[in-house]
Amino acid sequence: MKWRSTVQSSKLYLALIFTSLIVACSKKPIPQTPIASVPVVNSVPKPLPPQPKTPGEIFEEADYLAYITIEFLLDPKNPATYRRGVGSGSLFEFEKNLYVLTAAHLKPPFGEIQSVWVRLKDKEYYEKHLEAEFVAYDRVLDVAILGFKEKFEYKGRLANFGKSATLKQGDVVAALGAPNQIPDCFSGGLIENPFVGMDEGTDHPGLIFYSATVRPGNSGGPLLDQYGELVGINIRIFGGNPGNWSAQAVPIDDIKNLIPKIMAVGSDWPHMILPMTILNGWDITPYGYERLGLKAPDKPGLVIMKIPAVFAEKYKDFKVGDLILKVNGEKIVNAGRFIHQIMTDVELPDSVELLIERDGETLTLKAPLMPFFK
Repeated sequence: MKWRSTVQSSKLYLALIFTSLIVACSKKPIPQTPIASVPVVNSVPKPLPPQPKTPGEIFEEADYLAYITIEFLLDPKNPATYRRGVGSGSLFEFEKNLYVLTAAHLKPPFGEIQSVWVRLKDKEYYEKHLEAEFVAYDRVLDVAILGFKEKFEYKGRLANFGKSATLKQGDVVAALGAPNQIPDCFSGGLIENPFVGMDEGTDHPGLIFYSATVRPGNSGGPLLDQYGELVGINIRIFGGNPGNWSAQAVPIDDIKNLIPKIMAVGSDWPHMILPMTILNGWDITPYGYERLGLKAPDKPGLVIMKIPAVFAEKYKDFKVGDLILKVNGEKIVNAGRFIHQIMTDVELPDSVELLIERDGETLTLKAPLMPFFK
């Protein structure tokens, strides 16, 4: 039995060797059972989208809020004409230097400035009065920039410029500043109209209308969206009585384009205009066109209503009643946007290309532009 068991074991051993040789010489590989792949877990979480904040939370983070005091003499030779003005602003960085963005109407149009002092909301500088001066301004957009006479080290938050073009009616905003000379104040509100142009009765190329409460002392202060980004600077209120007031701010998109230009020249930037009276075609009734002796347009556009006699030769290719359809190849939204586009173009084009319709025919004409100061 022992011998038979040994023989059987030897046969089994030889069979295994023979099978291994056959497999090794075979051209076909032995099918392998794949090992289940283990999913790789990303240990770095995706950043969360910015979360809306309350006006109070926005104010708490606004270390860059600046309180401005301006002392000046209406008559430099008469101390009795001493005046003191107050406003607000936002600390920001430009070319590695610190400046304060504020409103140009804080700069006295005449007289002699005696001193400009800035105090920051940042707790480290709250009790410090930093001497400053106007280094650039633009009265058309009502924007000014203050520079500090002495450099200082600042570790707090700076104003973060947002995008005013994304604002919509009903968006939550917060206005910060020192209304009626009371510092550390904020007011929440809603966007009433993200763009109001000259065609709607304002004397500014384009403003943001909102419902937050502002008073003298808020001028130049920041208007912030619900994420704490700077979308405008407060400049004034509009309305007949307190119950109907609307606050107004200069859009930050216009300011961002303007800052490098006015910093280079230090004073008013020569905005361009088209010196014609132009109205939205739909703002005039058919009866109004009939009274004016003009044909009512059958499509959207802007109607040239008047060309000043002093510019008649300069604009001899244009006629009263011409319907403007496009400017520089782009469709026109309304007269306010048309004026805004020309006046805020900081590259100062000397002309614009207008596609007009006259007596059923379309013409492409170049319209010279002229500099405008306020």
